[in-house]
Amino acid sequence: YAGVRIPGMEEIPSGFGVFDKSLYTTELSLDNVRWTIATMVILETFVVKDGSGVAKFPGDYLNGFGKVRWDKRSDEFKMSSRAKELNNGRAAMMGIVGLMVHENMGNVDVLLPFLNK
Repeated sequence: YAGVRIPGMEEIPSGFGVFDKSLYTTELSLDNVRWTIATMVILETFVVKDGSGVAKFPGDYLNGFGKVRWDKRSDEFKMSSRAKELNNGRAAMMGIVGLMVHENMGNVDVLLPFLNK
């Protein structure tokens, strides 16, 4: 990891080690991971969705805001922006999958030497 940790999470192992309970040195570290996962589940289930029912397409999280900037744009611009956002998301997912593969192979330190402690 880069060496910067949120207070209270310094003892949490990095990478796939986060799933190995034997690596935790304190109960506080394990509780912090549990709270982080619970927060992510709550956000994904109840917050990051079309809460107001005004979405015009899947993934439209404007929730009625941004009409001044978005609605006045042409349909061509909107489709282009959506395509760019989808492609950036796909590229980010592939990058994370690549890091996960190399972590399992054990050579992340060779690929990204600045991540060493």
